[in-house]
Amino acid sequence: PRLSGAKLATASVRQLKDVMRQLGIDASGCLEKRDLLAAIAASDACEVVGAAEGCGAEEAAAVQALPSVGVTSMDEEHAECTQALEALAASQRAADLEQVINVFASHFSHEEELLAAHGFGRGAGTDDRFSAAATHAEDHARILRLARDALASLDCSEKVPAAVINAVASALHTHATKYDALYEKSIPVDAA
Repeated sequence: PRLSGAKLATASVRQLKDVMRQLGIDASGCLEKRDLLAAIAASDACEVVGAAEGCGAEEAAAVQALPSVGVTSMDEEHAECTQALEALAASQRAADLEQVINVFASHFSHEEELLAAHGFGRGAGTDDRFSAAATHAEDHARILRLARDALASLDCSEKVPAAVINAVASALHTHATKYDALYEKSIPVDAA
């Protein structure tokens, strides 16, 4: 079916989730409204017509620099993630989205190793499923799933919609401010 970008942009989160459920679009990795809009726009289950804020091909892609976490190696990798996103925003090529996924996956893996090596987020006698380290890793997986699902829905020659780029960039920025900021003073500045 064809869906109006303008109507989707004004729909509530509950209404967007209902649309996704009806169309068989997975919403499990979507935490914010813009994630839902990006998933709908990237899906093969429907066609979104008419640009609207947060959900249209005419929207410009915007990438914000990530805040410092006070750990040199992580700040350097965050800069690499930002550079990969900026390249994607400039080109909107599927190959650059694939590069974003590779840069993110490498960074996330290194970050999780660093957190484990310094004992971050693991409390004695607590259920590790609910630890800060586990939820941190789950959010990494959510961001990668969002990007991979978008890539899987694209034809090689098709441009990556700005809404998808913005959703991935927003997910990483939100992650950095909500999750990465928690380890800022727990891991030495020079940790590698």
